[in-house]
Amino acid sequence: RYLHTPLVRGADGEKLSKQHGAPALQTSEPLQALQGAARVLGLSSVPAQTRAADALAHWVMAWRALYNPAP
Repeated sequence: RYLHTPLVRGADGEKLSKQHGAPALQTSEPLQALQGAARVLGLSSVPAQTRAADALAHWVMAWRALYNPAP
């Protein structure tokens, strides 16, 4: 089985991508950028003091629970 993540679209309906002129993510604050991506994907936020690696582990588990529920 495969699952594709949803496209993120701008206000004009175009997908956000470099080829459509979307700005780059600000990587100076990685947790903030990851929180925004998680929000778009419908995942819960994590506390501001969470390490990025721990946040990613949390979201991987949350994603699996949402899109690959146990039988």
